Amino acid sequence: MDDEPVNDLALIKTDRIIERSQFYSLPICTMATLREQLFQTIIAACGMGSVFGNKSKPIFPETLQETLFHQTHFEGVTPYSLVECPMDRICTHPVIDGGSICAMDEGSPLYKLHCITGETECVYGIASFYRNIQDEDQTAVCNGGSYFASVVYLQEWITTTLIRNINNEN
Repeated sequence: MDDEPVNDLALIKTDRIIERSQFYSLPICTMATLREQLFQTIIAACGMGSVFGNKSKPIFPETLQETLFHQTHFEGVTPYSLVECPMDRICTHPVIDGGSICAMDEGSPLYKLHCITGETECVYGIASFYRNIQDEDQTAVCNGGSYFASVVYLQEWITTTLIRNINNEN
């Protein structure tokens, strides 16, 4: 593909402390925190992106939306083979048919849910891109897969960048 999407990940440094941030943040998942195979676990994403509509007239929600996924080993299919999901990417399949990230969801968190309580445990990925599969009237959007940058794969870069910025290095 010529227009192959790439995983974009940004870290934002603020000039002030965010009060009560411990109530608003999740730890980053690490290989150590991923005790079971996530291919058998429900993971979730939330965002304020488009929920209905088409490319020319998206509809945005008034409240934060959450959708559930299973991780898959495959990014997609070609006429000749299955396309394996790259190591730096999390490829998903919706738990509920039609569930997907969509326009303006990029940058939203993908998180691991506790298998018994359903509570959020850690950030597993960041919404990166979605694909569209066109229907007969060319209106379908956000129906061709949801893809996330893997924070587990990028953890070394994240940690190094955070430490360098804490020490005010460039």
